[in-house]
Amino acid sequence: MVKDQAKQEVRERVWALLEQERVVPPGVRGRIPAFVGAEDAAQLLATLSIWQEAAVIKAVPDKAQLPVRARALAEDKLVYMAVPKLAEAQPFYLLDPAALTVPATEAASSKVAATMARRVDVEEMRPVDLIVCGSVAVNRQGVRLGKGAGYSDIEVALLHEAGLISPDTTIVTTVHSLQVVPGDLPEADHDFRVDLIVTPDEVIECGPPRRPRGLYWDSLPQEMIDAIPALATRRKRDAHIDAGALDGPNEALRPVLETPAELPAAPLLLKLDEIATAHQPGATGRESTRGSRRSGPTAERLGKGDLVAEPEERMRNHWWWRPGWRQGRSFYTWHFPVGDQPALHAVAARLRPHLEETGVLDPIPVEWLHMTLQGVGFADEVSAEDLTAIGIAVAERMAELRPIPVELGPVVADAEGVHLPVRPTEAVAAVRRAIRESIAGVWGKDRVPEAENRFYPHVSVAYANTSGSPLAPIRETLSQHSEIVPMTFTRISLIDLNRDKDMYQWKLIMAPPLGS
Repeated sequence: MVKDQAKQEVRERVWALLEQERVVPPGVRGRIPAFVGAEDAAQLLATLSIWQEAAVIKAVPDKAQLPVRARALAEDKLVYMAVPKLAEAQPFYLLDPAALTVPATEAASSKVAATMARRVDVEEMRPVDLIVCGSVAVNRQGVRLGKGAGYSDIEVALLHEAGLISPDTTIVTTVHSLQVVPGDLPEADHDFRVDLIVTPDEVIECGPPRRPRGLYWDSLPQEMIDAIPALATRRKRDAHIDAGALDGPNEALRPVLETPAELPAAPLLLKLDEIATAHQPGATGRESTRGSRRSGPTAERLGKGDLVAEPEERMRNHWWWRPGWRQGRSFYTWHFPVGDQPALHAVAARLRPHLEETGVLDPIPVEWLHMTLQGVGFADEVSAEDLTAIGIAVAERMAELRPIPVELGPVVADAEGVHLPVRPTEAVAAVRRAIRESIAGVWGKDRVPEAENRFYPHVSVAYANTSGSPLAPIRETLSQHSEIVPMTFTRISLIDLNRDKDMYQWKLIMAPPLGS
């Protein structure tokens, strides 16, 4: 309440100042101010490379940003504009410059859009290159205050959850120079910061980005959830998932070790017929689309079995909501478990203080260390029958292989964290191919998730928790650590992976050994 009151006091001061200086029309209180010079601000924004390179823009429906929306349409950019108050089941207007039947300035107005534009749900939207929002007040660090309703924060959170934006997506606000206030502004966990402020006379680059990680349900009053169909639908959906949560007193997935007669050396956590009850009802198995999650840092193939991460110079927050991910959702995937390796624990312990002191890296607890192999799909999209069939097929293939001696290291810093490369790669890649072939045997080759040739074997020891920080100092620090960790992969694991707490955690489903 104190923070809300402090925000409102700032709004009142800015509204009063704008009216006093006569740079807004009368009656501005309670609104995003339509300020004198809005067209000039839009014109200045259009000179920036982030505007010129953007093909898809998400904008607010306020009058202050009308010149921005109109210019975007005139320049053949696709525009998504929020339905006022997000009050429709499909909460965004799609403004397609190729389909306009009226001038861009008319098409970009909220009144005309309400009668002519097609409404779309978040799931129908294309990835967004640039977000343009309005503000009542903003400081040079990028902390902004809207009119107090919270709609812009919800819009950004919805796009994050759908994977349509990342921490690197630029957020701009266009305002009058009098709306740029000195000093600190109060902000809450669900507030985002803008990257650029554009006034009629100036472009202000702000500090490091700050983004919400999805919807913060605890901060949303029930009456707002009920009034915004997109929220009500998602809340109901998440409640279905929560009803079967794996860590509850009536958990549906029980770790019951059994050994099928035909697979004497492949312990399975069976009860797989109960897995579906732990997730959203209505999973359609073979007919569903399967989520895809990247197996590691961006990689390119250099030669047979030889893969290496592409270098980048700045960090990227690892915890942005990749496509398909959202709070409460989990993912079936195969990995090599490495959390029980003392030599790896020792290296991780030596690295931890150096990782922590950066302030931008979160070290991974040793029990959650792993090497990702191959995803299967989101748990609410994979039927228990299909998962059982895939598990048995993979276990049979693993019985044909042998344990794999490997070396981990030396440590490497990439854009999303710090990891130990795994070498040699060919035997590890062969395990992944066997898993992919097993999945293809159940679903068909064209339904196997994740790209076949984008695989970089590694064990992460820390993940980046912010974007924009330079990598050079971290690489310099890590250059003093050249440890090589020998180990042998003896089994793989199928897990139910969750990332709600900015950490990968999982429930074990099965762990077939390599070799019979």
